[in-house]
Amino acid sequence: MQDKTLITFTDYSRLMALLELVSLKSKLPEPASHLYNELLKSRTVRQENIPANVVTMNSHLSVKDLNEEKEYDLTITYPQNASHHQKYVSVFAPTGVAVLGRCVGDIVSFKTPEGYKYLEITNIIYQPEASGDYSA
Repeated sequence: MQDKTLITFTDYSRLMALLELVSLKSKLPEPASHLYNELLKSRTVRQENIPANVVTMNSHLSVKDLNEEKEYDLTITYPQNASHHQKYVSVFAPTGVAVLGRCVGDIVSFKTPEGYKYLEITNIIYQPEASGDYSA
């Protein structure tokens, strides 16, 4: 388990620009504000240097819901690409904020209306950088 969130320079730059744009229109919603704070504390690396076991933007991963003891797959996306039906989770959603920059084996938590949810990142099925896709 790593101490800091690990983010590529590209993801960091794109997300900070998006957060800045959102903040011009209104106050940042709580998950977006949490994402901003996580980005400020993160350690950034070049895309070529991000380990393949780290969740980056557009990563497709498997998680185990430790509250309900079930596993499912999801993809971390930008807000405009989020789709509940396709299991595309916005990086602005609590789940997206919690898993971005974390490693396989990490257990993350976030607050929901029902209480705290705990997820274990069990596998990264697809990470753009590991596949050489630096434009994703």
